Amino acid sequence: MKISKETIDSSSITSYSYDTDTLDLEVKYKSGVSYRYFDVDGATFAQLQAAPSVGNFIATQIKKFNFERIGNPDVELDLSNRARWPFPTGPKPAEPNYTPDLEWSQAEEEEFLRAITRQTGDL
Repeated sequence: MKISKETIDSSSITSYSYDTDTLDLEVKYKSGVSYRYFDVDGATFAQLQAAPSVGNFIATQIKKFNFERIGNPDVELDLSNRARWPFPTGPKPAEPNYTPDLEWSQAEEEEFLRAITRQTGDL
């Protein structure tokens, strides 16, 4: 039996369907690319249905399963999101605007060396 969900509140997922006979989960992404994930057990699918974030759940739990790309082979993969953090559904947090001083005064360098000497007992 096939279970489908066509309307999903997700920034990356358009729809998904699950076949209870074959345990295949098909996911259609907003990029137009679709994937079939194999041997997704019923408990994992139930967790997907209850997940507050479908995209996050697929990224962290479903992508562990064996898969194949299905559908339109002419749709090119958009790899610009590949380096997103922590999941493909969200951007990496901005790095803090911290620029360390690369120049130390003579007194700062001596104090640093004394602190290292106290901690390690040598130098």
